[in-house]
Amino acid sequence: MDGRHLAKALANPAYVQGLDPHGWASLLAMADAEELTASLAWRVNGLAIPEDVLAHLTLAYERAEESRTKTLGVVRAIADQLVPAGISAIVLAEAAWIAAGLDAARGAFAADVAIAVPREREADARGLLAPSIRLELTADAGVRPLENGLLVKAPESMLMDAVVALLGRGDPAGLAGLWAIDRLIREFCDVEGFWQRLHSCSAARKRTPLLSRALRLSHHLFETPVDPWLAWEPRRGDIFYLGRILARNARGEESCRILRLAFRVRARLRG
Repeated sequence: MDGRHLAKALANPAYVQGLDPHGWASLLAMADAEELTASLAWRVNGLAIPEDVLAHLTLAYERAEESRTKTLGVVRAIADQLVPAGISAIVLAEAAWIAAGLDAARGAFAADVAIAVPREREADARGLLAPSIRLELTADAGVRPLENGLLVKAPESMLMDAVVALLGRGDPAGLAGLWAIDRLIREFCDVEGFWQRLHSCSAARKRTPLLSRALRLSHHLFETPVDPWLAWEPRRGDIFYLGRILARNARGEESCRILRLAFRVRARLRG
């Protein structure tokens, strides 16, 4: 058994209805290790599941909701400080998913809140914000406004950020990053022109091969709808990436020690 057990439950919640106690114990151990328990709770909501499992999932979901509420409060505080000052600020990463109410935010935790501001307003923003707010400089041109006056990146930029976060360092640890990619694609793939804009964004970043691999891996595990031309043909290395992402045993512990070591060495060599 490996992380495919968790991937199946996320992709097709009906899968869990055939699980015995051992299957549930393994599923929860993997979900806890991957920090996907709250996402799993959302996916299986409404299904008939054992009471002890339901209690475990409910607790995880409540904690995720507490985190979401806290993140929204931080985002509102940022808006209260920066919008009146005329400082354009882009909310980044998981906090952006939460602020925009995206499916990718369901069960997600924002460890911190990061924003990007124009270089010429960096000092002004730093003087207004709490030290815990991570500050970056504006790099992307495509943005969308939120109701509070802050901004989030355009869908294609959000997705490319998730792709780079998973594959860009050379060691694609964990299933959560690929699950987020699936959610983002499903949210935006039917928007007219999305795939063309996504290709342009990946080409501008020189990250199209990474994007193509992410599309193939996500489609393989979650049946994510992908653009066939952009996903290209399967590559021999895909199986190793899948093995690394799915490297969990029935106790939720990391497995495939040699494969994990190979990817970590590779990541260090790439700097």
